[in-house]
Amino acid sequence: IIASIKSIMTLSGLAAVGIGGLAYSLLRFGSGFFTNDVLVQGVIAEAAPSVFASVAMGIVYCGIDGMMFGSRDFNTILALGI
Repeated sequence: IIASIKSIMTLSGLAAVGIGGLAYSLLRFGSGFFTNDVLVQGVIAEAAPSVFASVAMGIVYCGIDGMMFGSRDFNTILALGI
């Protein structure tokens, strides 16, 4: 079971870094695709680290939630959800 946990956490961690990094890069360096306003581009670029953290944590949480659901640990799922 420890090997499964390591595998799932590795996969969710890699997905979190990859997808979070993509979101960060698009906001930080590609804000010109969304708007031509320089002030708005600055605000978008400032929000990029927060978006990275939110996306990455959400993906890791999905992996953890899937592990708990697979182990049928519904009490912990309910406690964390509240």
